[in-house]
Amino acid sequence: MEYGKFIDGGRTYRIQTAKTPTPWKNLLFNDEYFTEVSQRLCGAGFAVQEYKRTPVLAGDKVFWVKIGDKAYHLCHGTGLTYSCEHHIHKTVLREEFEEFESEITVFVPESGKRELWQVKLTNRTAKSLTAEVFSCFEFANIEYLSLECEYDREKGYFCKSSFPYHITYDEYEKLKGTERKIYVMSSAEVKSFECSKQKFYGGDNPYSVPRMVELGRGTNEKCEYEDCVAGFHHEFVLGSLKAGAVCFVAGEAGTREEIDRIQANRPDFEQELKAAEKKWESYMNALQIDSGYDDLNWFVNCWLKKQMVYLARMNRGGVYCPVRNQLQDAMGYAVLDPEGAFELGLRVLRRQKENGYLKQWYMTDGSPDKGLCLIHHSDACVWLIICMTEIIELTGKLEYYGKKEAYSDSGLEETIYEHLRKGALYMASQIGSHGLCLMKDGDWTDPINGAGRKGRGESVWNTLALIYAIKKLCAVRFDEELDRIRASLTEAVNTYGWDGDRYLAGYDDEGIPFGSRVEEEASLFLNAQTWALIAGVCDEERIQILKRQIGTLKTDFGYLLLYPPFKSWNPRWGKISIKQKGTTENGSVYCHGNLFKAYADFLIGDREAAVATMRSILPTNERNGPDKNLQVPIFVPNYYFGCEGENLGHSSNVYSTGAAAWMLWLAKKYMNDGNK
Repeated sequence: MEYGKFIDGGRTYRIQTAKTPTPWKNLLFNDEYFTEVSQRLCGAGFAVQEYKRTPVLAGDKVFWVKIGDKAYHLCHGTGLTYSCEHHIHKTVLREEFEEFESEITVFVPESGKRELWQVKLTNRTAKSLTAEVFSCFEFANIEYLSLECEYDREKGYFCKSSFPYHITYDEYEKLKGTERKIYVMSSAEVKSFECSKQKFYGGDNPYSVPRMVELGRGTNEKCEYEDCVAGFHHEFVLGSLKAGAVCFVAGEAGTREEIDRIQANRPDFEQELKAAEKKWESYMNALQIDSGYDDLNWFVNCWLKKQMVYLARMNRGGVYCPVRNQLQDAMGYAVLDPEGAFELGLRVLRRQKENGYLKQWYMTDGSPDKGLCLIHHSDACVWLIICMTEIIELTGKLEYYGKKEAYSDSGLEETIYEHLRKGALYMASQIGSHGLCLMKDGDWTDPINGAGRKGRGESVWNTLALIYAIKKLCAVRFDEELDRIRASLTEAVNTYGWDGDRYLAGYDDEGIPFGSRVEEEASLFLNAQTWALIAGVCDEERIQILKRQIGTLKTDFGYLLLYPPFKSWNPRWGKISIKQKGTTENGSVYCHGNLFKAYADFLIGDREAAVATMRSILPTNERNGPDKNLQVPIFVPNYYFGCEGENLGHSSNVYSTGAAAWMLWLAKKYMNDGNK
C-alpha cells in the first residue's frame, strides 16, 4: 500500500490515509514550545525552558461536525477523501464529505509558548448549511493540587489551574505564586462549552459519538479535580460554496493577567503562519545540493535540516543528554547557523575541568546526577576537539581559537585552543598496557560497560578517534608534543589493535582482546574499521582489506554495527550483550555508525560508495520503504532492526540520532558543489 508521497519538490509529505503503520508525526516547535502532530492530528504539546519540557496538552485532539442530526468525525478517515500534509512549518489535514470540506491547520509560531490551530469548513452544496463544530483539546492532567478548569465567558478562554506537586511542608513557601496556568482560546464566540473530559465524552468509549456532540451542547459547568478539557461548541451558517473558520490558541502562561493580555492581542493566525514559514525558510536556504538523487536532495535540502534544528536546539528533547550528542548535533547545526552552533559548543566546553577532563553525562537543568550521569565514559574529550574545530571552521572565524573561557573547577581562563589541547593531553594520559586509550565505563558505544569496568580495559575506537582529533588540532596549529602522541598511538593501534584482517574492539581488563575474529559473537565491529580509515592509520593493503570486511556487514538498508549479534549475557562486553538481538548497538543497522562509514568512503576517494551509504539508511530506500520500515519517511531514525526475522528492517521510529548531523555536515563538505 502506498501510504503517501513527497510533493512540492520534497518540501511536503502527503499522507493519504488515517491508518498508517505507526503514528506518522510531524514535529512543530520553537525554542519555547514543542508539539507532535500525527496523521490524525494527535500528539502532546509542551512548554520548554532550558530544554526542560512541561506538558501542556495531552495527545488527544477531537473534532466533530454536526449538520442536522448527522455527526461527522474529522481526522479519522470516514470521509470521501483524506489528505494529511506534513510541511516543514505546519501540518494541514483536508477531508471531503458529502456536504462539506474540512481543513484543519496546526503550527507553532516563531516564538512564544503556544500552538495555533484553525478549523475551516467549506459548503459543497447549492444550499445554505448550518454546521456545528465541536473541538476538544485535552489538557495534560499531571498535577492535581488545587486542580480546576473553567471557561471565562466574559474574556473567552479556558483556563486550567493547578498548584505544583510537592512533598515537604517547607516547599509550599518556595512554590507559592507559581501555580500553572494553561489556556485555550478561540477566535469566535462559543455556543456552549465543556470543561470535564468525562462530561464531554459521556463515558470511556472512543468509538461512540461524544455526549456533548450527541446532545448538541455542553454543560457550561466548571471542572474541579478531574481530567480537564477545553471543549468548544461553535456554529457556522455557510452559504452555498462559502467557507467559515475558527482559530484556536493553546499554551502556557504565568498568570491570568498574562492570558488576558494574550486574548486582548490574540495572535493573527495568517500573520503568525507566514512568520513561522519565513523563519524556516532561512534554514532551508542555508544549503541546497543537487546530488542527482531525489531522495537525498529531499532530505538534505528540507527535512534533515528540520531534524537537525530539533536535535540541536531542543537537546534531543530533554535535560539528560551526553556531551557527545550535544557536540555532534552542534556540528551539524553549524551548517545552518554557525554562530548559534558555536554558542552551543561553548556551553559544553565551559564544563571542562582544568586538567582537560570533560564528563560525558550531566543534567542540563542543574538537577542532581542520576542514571548515566553517575558513571564515566571515556570519549567526551575527543568529541570536544573534533566538533569544535569543525564548528569554528564553519563560522569562518579562526580567531575564536584565541577566545578565552574559564574551566569549571578553577575559574582559570585559557583560550579555546588550549582547552582543546588539554582535552587531547588528558586523553593521552589515560593509556593502558598496550598503549591504547582506556575504555572506562564505555566509549562511543556506551553499553560496552564490561570490558573496562576495572579501569584497565582499552578501546581501539577511542584510540583511533584521538588520533583523528589530534590531526584536526595540529592542522589548526602544529604542536610537536601532540604530534609525537599521535605517532605513538598510531604505532600502538597498528601493532596491538590489528587482528590480521580487521581491527579489534579493544582489550578487556585482563588484557584479552575482544571484538576479535576468533569470537563467536561481535567478532567484527564496524566503527573500529571505519575509524581506522577516518584516522588515516592504514596503508593501501589494509584499506582494501577493511573495505572487504566492511562489505560483509552490508544489508539492503545499510551496514550492521557489529556481527554476529549477541544472543545472551556476555560479562566481558556487558550491557550491550543483553540488548535485544538486532536492535540498537547489538547488531542493528545503526544509522550514526553508517554515516561514519560514509565519511570514511569520502576520505578514501570513493564518493559513489559514500552516497550509496547515505541513501541506504533513508526511510525512502526502495528496498526498505515505509511498507517495511513502518515509519513516516521524513526523518532519519537512530536504527533499523538488523536481524533476520519478521522485524528485519523495521525502524526504531526515534528521531534522536547523530546520523542527522553527520549527513548534513558531509553534504556541506562534499556535495555542496552541485556535482552529481
